[in-house]
Amino acid sequence: MSWRRFAAALGLAFIAAVAFDVFLNGVLLRESFAKAAEYWLPPEQLYRLIPAGWLAMLLVMALTGGLFVRTGWRGARRGLEFGAWLGLAAFVGVLGMLTLVPWPAELVVSMGVQQVGNDLILGASFGWLYRDAR
Repeated sequence: MSWRRFAAALGLAFIAAVAFDVFLNGVLLRESFAKAAEYWLPPEQLYRLIPAGWLAMLLVMALTGGLFVRTGWRGARRGLEFGAWLGLAAFVGVLGMLTLVPWPAELVVSMGVQQVGNDLILGASFGWLYRDAR
């Protein structure tokens, strides 16, 4: 396995996923999150924990990216397929939170959409950088 290629795919996916997350949560859903502020930690605690959340996201992406590489799949189409399967599993898992927490359904669904988006970004990144040479 080429560690340079793996790091490039991981870096590309992580940067794109963080941008997607910031846009989705910080721009599109800003008002929804503000209305549900009672469910979150105080802002000063949340801001302090952001790097830990990004580190967790990076580790998940590294592990699932490693799985893509180990399967031997190649190409953007297979990468998107891989990301779609991961996203579907994550979306169903996140929806299960509706049975556990009193969060607004809109936010839980948006978290599922965020997971699908991140997994598609991951799959596209790895598929694009792990494609057969023509």
